[in-house]
Amino acid sequence: MLTDAALTPVQPMRLRVSELEAEAQAAREQLRISREQTQRATATLTELHATLDRWYALIFAPGATLQGVRSAVREDRRRRGEQGEQRRGSGRGRP
Repeated sequence: MLTDAALTPVQPMRLRVSELEAEAQAAREQLRISREQTQRATATLTELHATLDRWYALIFAPGATLQGVRSAVREDRRRRGEQGEQRRGSGRGRP
């Protein structure tokens, strides 16, 4: 059996362990949020890159016209706007 004198240093260590466990949990939550943000940013970047590739191909296509490029860009923007509205409506997009 431990004496009171032996238990005295144990209580501050228990308290510190509890504090460290709480800090570790907070760090894990921050990491989870950061990963989600990184995944969303990566998806957005991929989508924007694909859009730029489409526009580049339209501009440099052999029969490209200004009207055709404008029409395609307008359609891409409209489609992107609809997707953004759907994301915001589902709580997954940026406010």
